[in-house]
Amino acid sequence: GSGAGGWPNDPQEDANVLTTNDGEIYKGFVMLTAWDGVEGSGTGEIKFRSNNNWNDPNWGGGSFPTGPTDGGANIVVTTSGYYGVTFTRATGAYEFALPSIALVGAATPTGWPTGADGEIDPTVMSTTDGVAYTLGSVTMADGEFKLRQNNAWDVAWGSIVFPSGIADMTPGSANIIAVAGTYGVTFDRTSGQLTFGPELATKSFNASNFRA
Repeated sequence: GSGAGGWPNDPQEDANVLTTNDGEIYKGFVMLTAWDGVEGSGTGEIKFRSNNNWNDPNWGGGSFPTGPTDGGANIVVTTSGYYGVTFTRATGAYEFALPSIALVGAATPTGWPTGADGEIDPTVMSTTDGVAYTLGSVTMADGEFKLRQNNAWDVAWGSIVFPSGIADMTPGSANIIAVAGTYGVTFDRTSGQLTFGPELATKSFNASNFRA
C-alpha cells in the first residue's frame, strides 16, 4: 500500500514479502510511512494480500500497530518507521513492532548472551522509528562486542574500528574491540553508522546555582 512503498500496479510481484515456515505465521520487516490525512490517494495506508493478487485472500481494516483485521478497509499507519511485522493467516492477527537493538559482548556491562530460551539483551538502545538508535550512557570495558537485533543472532553488526565507523551486518563479521570508558552511543540502521562519543544522558543540576 501507499504506506509501504506504493500500491501494486498489477501484474507485479509484491516487494514486502513476509516469510513463513508453516503457511500460518508470517514474519518480516518493512519501512512504513504514516498517513498524511488524504483518504484513498494519500500515503500511509496498507493491507496484507497473498500471492501477488487481489483475487486471492487479502486483509485490512484493523488498527495500527496491532489488531486483528476486521474488514475490507485499509489499515492506517499512524507512526512512520522501520518495523518488524508478524501476521497470522488463520485469525488475521498482526503486530508491527520497532526492532530492538542491544550491545552484547565481553566489553558490555552484561557480557555475551548465553543462548537461553527467552533471554532478553539488557543493554538495549532507544528508538522512536526503528532507524535511529541511541544509548545515553554505557560503561564499556576493554574487550569485544557486537550489536544484535531482537535478542537473536539473525541480524547483528560488527567490524568497525572503535569508536566510530560503518558497522558490517554480514553474517560472521568480526567483533568490535572496545576501549574502556563511559560513552553515549548512536546507531543508524540505514547507513550502519555506529558512533561512541560523549554521554548523551541528561545531567542533574542544582537549581540553587542559578541566579536571575
